[in-house]
Amino acid sequence: MIFNKSVFKKFLKEAYKGYGLLVGNNDGKIILAGSWWIMTMDKDVFNKDGRAALVQLTGVLPEPGEYWRSTSEGNQIEMPPDYININAGQYDITEPLKKTALILEIPTTVRVYQKKDKIVCVNEMVEMLLDPYAVNEGENDAIEGPYDRGIANNLYWTNGPCQFVCVPVILEKEDYTKFIGDIGQLDIPVAR
Repeated sequence: MIFNKSVFKKFLKEAYKGYGLLVGNNDGKIILAGSWWIMTMDKDVFNKDGRAALVQLTGVLPEPGEYWRSTSEGNQIEMPPDYININAGQYDITEPLKKTALILEIPTTVRVYQKKDKIVCVNEMVEMLLDPYAVNEGENDAIEGPYDRGIANNLYWTNGPCQFVCVPVILEKEDYTKFIGDIGQLDIPVAR
């Protein structure tokens, strides 16, 4: 798993307390989703800490073909929505966006990513979640991405058996929109 254990638990709890945590098993691929993110992992890399965190909230692990939304009210069986089918072929994986040194507080903390003149803001919690040191023994620790998908602007990270997709933070206020447009003309230094 490429997910930091404590931040992973926080993502699950926030989804569970909010709109609900979508849980599924698509032929051995575990799928977890909140309102603005999706993570998938091969069952064999879904480690005991991850399984324990999921069982603590939902009471059970998904069997192949099972999907449900879990809230404090209980687990509600659900048909698998189309958006959970994460496929690298949907993304432009030729060139990832680069993680810049720019962080904004608007009111949440976001990290700015850039590819040429395209600027995308991502919740800083994603930075804390994706952790190459959290991989299982024998698992690839190189996290690739983020790659973008043009249409919905979703961003995609992977190390092979684990994937993470999130919706970027949309800056609604005119001030932020103009600022992002202006800095898109710059080559922002890469974060170290």
